[in-house]
Amino acid sequence: MFDAVKKIIISYRVSPNCDTISAIKVINNILIKLKSIPDNLRIITDSNPIYLLTQHFFAGHGINFDVIQVIGLSNNDPVSK
Repeated sequence: MFDAVKKIIISYRVSPNCDTISAIKVINNILIKLKSIPDNLRIITDSNPIYLLTQHFFAGHGINFDVIQVIGLSNNDPVSK
């Protein structure tokens, strides 16, 4: 995970699985580094649905953030633009 404002890597997790548990762990690594969770926190991901499940998991624990999913690198869809 990369902080687009500070231009630094804030979480680097290697896992043999690309599953919801792995996504929860990587996002948790980000959240524990924050002094407080901003009201407007946005996490931009690829189109893997595990990130939406992760968002749902954290919302169930009172931690809310937006997930913006980007499909590809060609800016051919409204979200990517």
